[in-house]
Amino acid sequence: MQTLMLGTAQWGLDYGTTNTSGRLNSEVIGGILAMARGAGLAALDTAPGYGDSEARVGEFGVDFAVQTKVSAAGGDAAHIRASVSASLDRLGRDRISSLLVHDWTLLSSPERSATAQVLADLRVSGVVDRVGVSGYSSSDISSALATFEVLDVVQVPVSVLDQRLEGSTAVGTLRARGGRVQARSVLLQGAAVAPEAHPLFGTHPDVVRLRSSGQSLALCLGYVASRTWVDEVLLAPTSGDELAASLASWASPLEGVSWADWASIDPWLLDPRLWTASTQVSRP
Repeated sequence: MQTLMLGTAQWGLDYGTTNTSGRLNSEVIGGILAMARGAGLAALDTAPGYGDSEARVGEFGVDFAVQTKVSAAGGDAAHIRASVSASLDRLGRDRISSLLVHDWTLLSSPERSATAQVLADLRVSGVVDRVGVSGYSSSDISSALATFEVLDVVQVPVSVLDQRLEGSTAVGTLRARGGRVQARSVLLQGAAVAPEAHPLFGTHPDVVRLRSSGQSLALCLGYVASRTWVDEVLLAPTSGDELAASLASWASPLEGVSWADWASIDPWLLDPRLWTASTQVSRP
């Protein structure tokens, strides 16, 4: 059974290329959390790199399980342990539900092996319940599988536009080993439902086609809801209205859709690492 969790990057940063709300204020966060509790959501995703998001999760999300991350590039065991300790202090708790390597794609092979060992030790000691990585592709899942003895969760982008993981053998292997797939960017950081005037995505034909359907949100959430290989889905609303709309679509998923017809093959659109504020996209 799939579970929903809340992303909190906007709690500490002006995060997201389509975020017009900026860093969320306390009143908005309180409203989002109240609605989330009522809908049965029980977990929050954060990271030290999200401004003061961890501290705000510690303040407002005391009754939620917390997933946070660690950046390990150039670091060693002491660095990773210090980062986790600082996260625990900011979160105001003595254990973390899940700990992901935030910069897995940037690590060298020796760094990956060393990082996996530290996370395994933290898991055994009970500081964290689950360990995993944040990645972008099937190859990132494969490299994590080859490095971690126990890999509990991998967070990757999945959306109706980004269907690159369909049929992935790495996904199958991960789940066969007891790991879980966590889908982020299900709205492509808002690009999938962006207004026409948005400077990055407003003229992209794949986004225009999706928006022109009149049911872009339903298509986005219906796709991930219908993926039997997706275990957890990350939503990152910037308002109570956004969360309410997402929950309504989630509760009544579309059926009978030819999902493959909505997939984009434009690598630029599917990889946020390639996005730049100065890029105006209008693909033929």
